[in-house]
Amino acid sequence: MLKKTIAPLLIGSVVLFSLGPSKTFAQTTTQPKTAESEHIWIDTRVEPKLDFKAAFSKEMANVKARTLTLADYERIEKQQQAQASRKGWTKGEKIGLVVIIGVVTTFTIAVLIRGINTTPSCVDDPFATNCT
Repeated sequence: MLKKTIAPLLIGSVVLFSLGPSKTFAQTTTQPKTAESEHIWIDTRVEPKLDFKAAFSKEMANVKARTLTLADYERIEKQQQAQASRKGWTKGEKIGLVVIIGVVTTFTIAVLIRGINTTPSCVDDPFATNCT
Protein backbone atom coordinates (compact mmCIF):
# COMPACT_ATOMS: atom_id res chain seq x y z
CA MET A 1 0.00 0.00 0.00
CA LEU A 2 2.82 2.37 0.88
CA LYS A 3 4.53 1.84 -2.48
CA LYS A 4 1.34 2.74 -4.31
CA THR A 5 1.00 5.96 -2.32
CA ILE A 6 4.61 7.07 -2.66
CA ALA A 7 5.05 6.27 -6.36
CA PRO A 8 2.81 9.08 -7.71
CA LEU A 9 4.35 11.54 -5.26
CA LEU A 10 7.86 10.60 -6.34
CA ILE A 11 6.95 10.85 -10.00
CA GLY A 12 5.34 14.24 -9.43
CA SER A 13 8.34 15.58 -7.52
CA VAL A 14 10.75 14.37 -10.21
CA VAL A 15 8.64 16.08 -12.87
CA LEU A 16 8.52 19.33 -10.89
CA PHE A 17 12.26 19.37 -10.25
CA SER A 18 13.14 18.46 -13.82
CA LEU A 19 11.05 21.21 -15.39
CA GLY A 20 12.78 24.54 -15.69
CA PRO A 21 11.13 27.83 -14.83
CA SER A 22 9.37 29.65 -17.58
CA LYS A 23 11.43 32.26 -19.35
CA THR A 24 10.92 35.75 -18.06
CA PHE A 25 12.19 38.99 -19.47
CA ALA A 26 13.21 41.99 -17.41
CA GLN A 27 12.61 44.42 -20.23
CA THR A 28 9.37 46.36 -20.02
CA THR A 29 7.31 47.42 -22.96
CA THR A 30 7.67 50.98 -24.20
CA GLN A 31 5.05 53.44 -23.04
CA PRO A 32 3.43 55.62 -25.73
CA LYS A 33 3.82 59.39 -25.41
CA THR A 34 0.72 61.02 -24.01
CA ALA A 35 1.46 64.40 -25.53
CA GLU A 36 3.98 65.84 -27.95
CA SER A 37 5.25 68.28 -25.33
CA GLU A 38 6.32 65.52 -22.97
CA HIS A 39 9.78 64.13 -23.39
CA ILE A 40 10.98 60.76 -22.34
CA TRP A 41 14.30 61.18 -20.62
CA ILE A 42 16.73 58.53 -21.67
CA ASP A 43 20.09 58.06 -20.10
CA THR A 44 22.26 58.56 -23.17
CA ARG A 45 25.50 58.21 -21.28
CA VAL A 46 27.82 55.93 -23.21
CA GLU A 47 30.25 53.83 -21.24
CA PRO A 48 33.69 53.55 -22.81
CA LYS A 49 34.56 50.12 -24.05
CA LEU A 50 37.01 48.32 -21.88
CA ASP A 51 40.20 47.26 -23.56
CA PHE A 52 41.05 44.17 -21.55
CA LYS A 53 44.28 43.52 -23.35
CA ALA A 54 45.59 47.00 -22.61
CA ALA A 55 44.41 46.90 -18.99
CA PHE A 56 45.99 43.49 -18.46
CA SER A 57 49.29 44.53 -19.99
CA LYS A 58 49.31 47.69 -17.84
CA GLU A 59 48.77 45.68 -14.65
CA MET A 60 51.43 43.15 -15.65
CA ALA A 61 53.89 46.00 -16.25
CA ASN A 62 53.07 47.39 -12.80
CA VAL A 63 53.62 44.02 -11.16
CA LYS A 64 56.91 43.44 -12.96
CA ALA A 65 58.19 46.95 -12.17
CA ARG A 66 57.32 46.72 -8.48
CA THR A 67 59.99 45.35 -6.16
CA LEU A 68 59.01 42.80 -3.55
CA THR A 69 59.19 43.82 0.08
CA LEU A 70 59.78 41.70 3.15
CA ALA A 71 56.02 41.57 3.79
CA ASP A 72 55.46 40.19 0.28
CA TYR A 73 58.02 37.44 0.83
CA GLU A 74 56.40 36.51 4.18
CA ARG A 75 52.94 36.41 2.59
CA ILE A 76 54.17 34.17 -0.23
CA GLU A 77 55.88 31.86 2.24
CA LYS A 78 52.70 31.57 4.36
CA GLN A 79 50.65 30.75 1.26
CA GLN A 80 53.11 28.03 0.25
CA GLN A 81 53.08 26.54 3.74
CA ALA A 82 49.27 26.58 3.82
CA GLN A 83 49.14 24.77 0.47
CA ALA A 84 51.74 22.22 1.59
CA SER A 85 49.89 21.44 4.83
CA ARG A 86 46.55 20.91 2.99
CA LYS A 87 47.36 17.52 1.50
CA GLY A 88 44.81 15.30 3.25
CA TRP A 89 41.15 15.48 4.13
CA THR A 90 39.91 17.52 7.05
CA LYS A 91 38.27 15.88 10.05
CA GLY A 92 34.81 17.10 8.97
CA GLU A 93 35.25 15.68 5.47
CA LYS A 94 36.32 12.32 6.88
CA ILE A 95 33.32 12.19 9.24
CA GLY A 96 30.96 13.13 6.40
CA LEU A 97 32.39 10.41 4.19
CA VAL A 98 32.04 7.80 6.95
CA VAL A 99 28.43 8.84 7.59
CA ILE A 100 27.51 8.67 3.90
CA ILE A 101 29.15 5.25 3.50
CA GLY A 102 27.37 4.02 6.63
CA VAL A 103 23.95 5.19 5.44
CA VAL A 104 24.39 3.65 1.98
CA THR A 105 25.66 0.39 3.47
CA THR A 106 22.77 0.20 5.97
CA PHE A 107 20.24 0.88 3.23
CA THR A 108 21.79 -1.79 0.98
CA ILE A 109 21.86 -4.38 3.77
CA ALA A 110 18.24 -3.60 4.70
CA VAL A 111 17.12 -4.06 1.09
CA LEU A 112 19.07 -7.32 0.78
CA ILE A 113 17.70 -8.73 4.03
CA ARG A 114 14.10 -7.66 3.48
CA GLY A 115 14.19 -8.25 -0.24
CA ILE A 116 12.06 -6.60 -2.84
CA ASN A 117 8.52 -7.90 -2.91
CA THR A 118 7.88 -8.97 -6.51
CA THR A 119 4.84 -11.14 -5.85
CA PRO A 120 1.65 -9.73 -7.29
CA SER A 121 -0.82 -8.32 -4.80
CA CYS A 122 -4.49 -9.16 -4.78
CA VAL A 123 -5.32 -5.65 -5.99
CA ASP A 124 -3.04 -5.94 -9.03
CA ASP A 125 -3.94 -9.52 -9.89
CA PRO A 126 -7.19 -10.74 -8.29
CA PHE A 127 -6.73 -14.22 -9.82
CA ALA A 128 -3.34 -14.85 -8.18
CA THR A 129 -2.91 -18.13 -6.33
CA ASN A 130 -2.41 -16.54 -2.90
CA CYS A 131 -5.64 -14.50 -3.10
CA THR A 132 -8.80 -16.00 -1.70
